[in-house]
Amino acid sequence: MPTSGGLDLSIVLAYTVGLILAYFVLRLLWTPAKVVLRLGYALVIGAAAIGAINLVGAYIGLHVPFNVLSVLGAGLLGLPGIVLVIALGGLL
Repeated sequence: MPTSGGLDLSIVLAYTVGLILAYFVLRLLWTPAKVVLRLGYALVIGAAAIGAINLVGAYIGLHVPFNVLSVLGAGLLGLPGIVLVIALGGLL
């Protein structure tokens, strides 16, 4: 029986086990979360790059299709991906 104002050993043990379990669950979920965050970052960068190309390319008659594959290609591959998307847009 806990006394008033004292800590019971079972409560301390339960909190310790709970914190350890929470740590391991969050550690397991962090790896997929990093992948999702990296893909989201690539989507934003790719969308900005294709938007800038379409904005500047409007003056010279260049249009790059704006879809998920072209945005991911431009975002994940960087400058080579942007060149690839422009080249594929010209071929098709």
